[in-house]
Amino acid sequence: MEEKPKHPDRVVGWPGTLDELVDAIFAMDYVQLASFTAKLAKRAKKESLDDAQRDSLTNPKEKRVKLSAALLETSHCFRSAHDNLMTAIIICKPFM
Repeated sequence: MEEKPKHPDRVVGWPGTLDELVDAIFAMDYVQLASFTAKLAKRAKKESLDDAQRDSLTNPKEKRVKLSAALLETSHCFRSAHDNLMTAIIICKPFM
């Protein structure tokens, strides 16, 4: 039985390429795309908080502070993407 990697190098269950996945995601309406980026932001923040509590593999006396900070910044970027998509929705609404 093949062991699944903790962090696979592809989207499990998605048969296409990453480029095709991006195209499929951007084919959604902006409301769903904004919802998706909000979910990514929430998940990145959760991962950040989790890693802030985990011991460093190189120094067990320390936590994964750098990883946590990078993931928190990622969360902020996804939240910014969400906010920008919400602005796009307002701009597009009169034309839909």
